Amino acid sequence: MFDIIKTALGSVFGGKTPQGESQILNSLTELLKGQKQKQRDFELALEKEFQKRLDKEIEDRQSAREMQSEALRQSDLFSKRFLYYLSAGIMLGALIANLAPLFVVIPEESQVIVNKSMDFFNYVVAGGIISFFYGTKVNNRKNA
Repeated sequence: MFDIIKTALGSVFGGKTPQGESQILNSLTELLKGQKQKQRDFELALEKEFQKRLDKEIEDRQSAREMQSEALRQSDLFSKRFLYYLSAGIMLGALIANLAPLFVVIPEESQVIVNKSMDFFNYVVAGGIISFFYGTKVNNRKNA
């Protein structure tokens, strides 16, 4: 493949065109032949891998919910409520972290890092907690 490009570009930029422009067009046509099918095959493989990972994530979350259901059957109050304490602590941390920039002066050069950190914290951590307790759209769509 690289030989074709080298030949096509070398003849154009090298100043020598033995068979003229038709050789360049033929070389490029040969190079690009089948690219759409290769791209489609890659997209299908990527989609299958994404679906496999998504199913694994949903299964993992479902097993965590089953573990919580099992914990609720126990008589120990702390075991029953541990997940709720942990979630409340993380959400309280998110609230404090979101309100902290209102009371603390952040240097101008650090504002971008603080904003990115807050976005990560809000979307990943808080979003994960909410999706754990209320489920995900993907899970609902799959069951429908």
